[in-house]
Amino acid sequence: MAVGDTGPSSSYSDPIYDRLDTVAQRVARRWPLLLLALLLIIGIALVLRHIAASDPETSSAFAYLDALDESDEVKRTERLTTVAHDDDNTAYFRARAHLDLVQHHLLAPDLVRAREHADAAVALARSSEDAGIEFEARLAQAAIAEDAGELDSALKAYQDVEIGSSGTYPAQRMAATLGGARVLQKAGDLDGALAKLEVLIANTDRDARALVQYGRWLYWQIKRQQAGASDALVTAPSGAVAPDGAAVPTVDAVVPAEPTPPASDAAAPAAAPKE
Repeated sequence: MAVGDTGPSSSYSDPIYDRLDTVAQRVARRWPLLLLALLLIIGIALVLRHIAASDPETSSAFAYLDALDESDEVKRTERLTTVAHDDDNTAYFRARAHLDLVQHHLLAPDLVRAREHADAAVALARSSEDAGIEFEARLAQAAIAEDAGELDSALKAYQDVEIGSSGTYPAQRMAATLGGARVLQKAGDLDGALAKLEVLIANTDRDARALVQYGRWLYWQIKRQQAGASDALVTAPSGAVAPDGAAVPTVDAVVPAEPTPPASDAAAPAAAPKE
């Protein structure tokens, strides 16, 4: 039986093999078109890559995210430093890199270098005209002042962010409230700290759950301190109820004297995730 150009070229009767054989013949006849299509795809990809590389916002984002993806901490710090000081990058991503470096130096701890990066982040954030990143940078400055024991400066910085971000940046506002409560606790104004936290822990927004949880823990730590539990190792009372009626989770592990906030993009101990 004669076989046409689109039919199987073998006498083997397997239907799948025949279909593959037919496809192979069609590809062989149309290979110039397929090659042209492949070259067109490659060309389009190169053009898009060039456009992305020439756009400062896109190239800055790639550089910043590439630095964050580095698994080695030393190399990641070096790459973030490069991003932070590269004038070709946008002010926003340079500020973001400085804030990551603040976090790194706070954990070291190296408050001098942390302060340098925080100040640089504030200046760059202002030039970027992004209010959210500016509030995060100012929270970083407040956190450094808090860690350095400069309680008056820290409290003022937290209050400025709390007032300025009200109604527009709730995450930054909550972080500032928590920071202010911590500073008041350290300064001995336990009633003032509790007054701040009572408003915060009544928040029922699901997106604020992590900060509210931390606020409840801090609230009951201060309550115990107020009741005379002067030791640094404090646990939340089992079955306690917060002002909003929600049960306070029992803290089974030993709680450090210095509260540790939930992980976030900005500086510890009072940073909040960017919206």
